[in-house]
Amino acid sequence: MRILISLLIAFFCAPLSQAQNVQIDGKIDGFNGKTIKVGVYADYFTYTKKELGRQSIENGSFEFSLGLKSTSQVYIQVEDKSTSFFAEAGKKYTINLSYDAATNQGRAYDKSLNIAIVNEGATSLNAKIKQFNKEYQDFFSKNYRSFVIGEAKEEINLFIQKAQENTIYQSPEFLKQYVRYALANLKDINKESKSKLVEEYLVDQKVLFTHKEYMNFFQQLYQKDFEMLMLKKEGVPIKKAIMVEKDLPKTLELIGAEKGFKSKELIELYLLNGLYETYHESIIEVESNQAFLKKLSKEASTANNQQLAKNILTAVSLYQKGSAAPYFALKDSQGNVKKLTDYSGKLLYLNFWAKWSIPSLREMKLMQKLQEEYGDNVQFVSINLDENPSINKSEKERNGYAWDLLYGGEDYDLREKYEVKTVPLYFLIDAEGKMEQIFAPNPVQMDKIFYNRFKKTK
Repeated sequence: MRILISLLIAFFCAPLSQAQNVQIDGKIDGFNGKTIKVGVYADYFTYTKKELGRQSIENGSFEFSLGLKSTSQVYIQVEDKSTSFFAEAGKKYTINLSYDAATNQGRAYDKSLNIAIVNEGATSLNAKIKQFNKEYQDFFSKNYRSFVIGEAKEEINLFIQKAQENTIYQSPEFLKQYVRYALANLKDINKESKSKLVEEYLVDQKVLFTHKEYMNFFQQLYQKDFEMLMLKKEGVPIKKAIMVEKDLPKTLELIGAEKGFKSKELIELYLLNGLYETYHESIIEVESNQAFLKKLSKEASTANNQQLAKNILTAVSLYQKGSAAPYFALKDSQGNVKKLTDYSGKLLYLNFWAKWSIPSLREMKLMQKLQEEYGDNVQFVSINLDENPSINKSEKERNGYAWDLLYGGEDYDLREKYEVKTVPLYFLIDAEGKMEQIFAPNPVQMDKIFYNRFKKTK
């Protein structure tokens, strides 16, 4: 009998913890043969993307089956164009995507796709979120001047009251929490007591790790808080526990006592947020910061916090001297594949450029002078991001550039790895393929740096 009961409990409880299928059927014109990717955000600190599927668009159509345990923000990306929507576990979505070049004019890489969910009505989750976001944005636009001079308290209170009383925002639960924490952000802007906000929205509350508005509220509420704590006498014991004693349990205990947190998960989240914010500051030395992130990636009390620690470590690794430079294998102007490893053995000055960027073209001329002057000591490589691959070859031939110009216009994963948000952009990579300087100086500044490094030593 006990075995039978156990089996019945397992049968009825399993769906609560197991992933449910989400079906996405979609159409998009003008991108046949292009790769479309879908996934979710692994966390809302680093916005690390967790890809769940990719395929080639055929006849303007695509379809995906995703396994989701709960309501999640699903992103859809084609090349450097993306959009997102909230998908509820177990549901089917029919979507139409489109791209408006005029709307995206002037945007370098943050280009957006338009999305229409065909089979959702006005009472659907996405429709309600869209309605609330519009009301929220309209409220900000209408009261912008009052916000600037700090005289919007009455208006904020009225808006919060109206939203809280609106019954359409009470369900489903995901929407209710979405609105709740968006309004909590407004209360914080309205200079409501931090201790009161903590008591109302964090203490004895479930940590909504995968909920965007919860995490936005948490980060806004504690922005610079860890940094300021480390500069006060109250923070000295915590700083000592991190940098000298290297004691994670003691650090968490001290933070809990100082911030009034009882939940270990919440204390860890506060510490993770603080370590991430101050990683490149002199508040906590980088070695100690990294050591504690590694500890938390293995010893944090929840799988979510362990994963967040791992994501933060990955996010900051590119910014750390000595980390491996993101790998690439791209064709040069002659069609030959060149890999990052082909340039080992000598310092590499790498840049991203595009013909539509006037500063790019101007600084390519300056790179030419650098290459002529320091080519014996430094390798120069330029990655072109134009949509038309012939531009890479024609620019090299027309200007007589004597270094490798590689074409990366269709490698959108590489752009993400190098965090190319604009061009021109420069990196300095050492002889072993490790990052020496991310977002390195432009050619004008590098001229003096190379001179001091190579000419003065002769």
